[in-house]
Amino acid sequence: METPAQFTQNPAKVIEAVIYMAERSKADSYFGERKVYKLLYYADCAAYRQRGAPITGTMYVHYPHGPFPENWPALKKEMLAAGDIQILSSHPREGRNDHGRNLIFSQRSMHEGVLTAADCAILAEQVKRFASFNFAGIEEYVQEEAGWLTTDDGDTIPYETSGISVPPLSFNEITTGRKIADESAKRRATVRNP
Repeated sequence: METPAQFTQNPAKVIEAVIYMAERSKADSYFGERKVYKLLYYADCAAYRQRGAPITGTMYVHYPHGPFPENWPALKKEMLAAGDIQILSSHPREGRNDHGRNLIFSQRSMHEGVLTAADCAILAEQVKRFASFNFAGIEEYVQEEAGWLTTDDGDTIPYETSGISVPPLSFNEITTGRKIADESAKRRATVRNP
């Protein structure tokens, strides 16, 4: 079996992707952190399927509420400190929030040259695709896919499983997904503990 794909996160691209999506999601009263995680995941997966590499290079970890981008707490702190984004506990116009989750608003325009036109097109496609989803809806959606079903909490979700929709998974799909996830986890453990 092939070694699962590994990528190196480009923090500048993650930040610009969040700003790009926030700018295009101003009317989305559910555009909060938990939705951002999943939109980034879907955009990176779409880019991986189309081009062989994700937009941001981010690896995603299986968490109870869906894929969680590596290094998110540090990137969020950086974006807040730089004034790139604002996080509110409720939508200023509608007085509601993402069911107790923080909402994200861009505070600046994108920096030119960080994201390509192709990157922006993929991001825009995912924003449009999930525009009517609240965080719970997109969470349920992602939890019906092979990448989620074949990994456990704390495992890296392999890009190779992106785009495999379920239900139902065949026995071979489950077995293949678990093998990819196990190899990915072993590889990450080796890198962390040489």
